[in-house]
Amino acid sequence: MTPLIQGYFYSGMEGLRTVGLSEGGGSAQFMTLPASATVSDALAAWTILANAHGSLALTYSFTWSAGVVTFAASGTFSLFLYYDLPSALGFSSVINTGSASYAGTVAPYALNPIGITYDAPRPLEEVKSRAYRFERQTYLAHHYANETTVDVFATTAHAELMLGSGLFAGRLRAYCDATAANAYSITNLTGYLDLYPFAIQSVETMGVANGHSRIRLLATLEGS
Repeated sequence: MTPLIQGYFYSGMEGLRTVGLSEGGGSAQFMTLPASATVSDALAAWTILANAHGSLALTYSFTWSAGVVTFAASGTFSLFLYYDLPSALGFSSVINTGSASYAGTVAPYALNPIGITYDAPRPLEEVKSRAYRFERQTYLAHHYANETTVDVFATTAHAELMLGSGLFAGRLRAYCDATAANAYSITNLTGYLDLYPFAIQSVETMGVANGHSRIRLLATLEGS
């Protein structure tokens, strides 16, 4: 089993939704996500948009594999990554020119850590009560969700990449097994989890020369 953790790119936020492509020195053509998506789904959506674009003649393929994002085409093109996309996808430049393929370094928004474990989701509820005379009381529920504790084990270098990015600041998807096709449920205990982290409980380094780390997250589940 290969674990996987991926961040979400939000279609409603400018910082992580648009890539630009240019052929033959022409004007940049923009591909904007129609819906929020994980990194791998966002790359697939941008590929479809690029190949359907009336002002682009090349054939495009945008992929993620072994932790690295690659933007490729059937000929030379320019790639423009805006706002937070370069750092999220492992690129150092906003403008990339003169090639038919551009590959980043390890992408902090889509990583294969050493391992991911999590507790069975449990109800998290905050209720306040107020007592009045004559034994009358009122109750106000402020919050209800399913909570879990997630441990992400990674090399310290990868842990620092994740912690230094915005990965844990928004929705993310965690797989104990990257091949899982369905979400976690009581009948599918090995499914992926769509999570909203609300606290990094601890970061612990371990191993020879502190070469490995454990990040412990507290998170609520999508849909709870």
